[in-house]
Amino acid sequence: MIGRTAFVLAAAAVVSTAPAAPVSASNPGVPASFTQDEVRIRSGPRLGAAVQGLGRRHHRVTVWCEEAGDPVTDNPYWFLLTDHTTGARGYSYSVYLALDAARPVPEC
Repeated sequence: MIGRTAFVLAAAAVVSTAPAAPVSASNPGVPASFTQDEVRIRSGPRLGAAVQGLGRRHHRVTVWCEEAGDPVTDNPYWFLLTDHTTGARGYSYSVYLALDAARPVPEC
């Protein structure tokens, strides 16, 4: 039982390393969904950042803001998001998401 408790605590510590989502009246977030399966949700906008979870095609998310990070293609922007299916919060590379609203995503 101690091993299982340690695993749960370690997993909770990893999830909590992502920055808080900047929710406010001026930033209600932008609804979106993943366009592919197995999209990594990371603790920062870097390829080496810890993986917080995996997004799957059509998971509903809220995108809070965008931040320049490690470029994967010519686009260096990553979205800070919350995955409503899994509860994971962190950064995913912007090209793997489809935004549902025409409003702009603010900078982090």
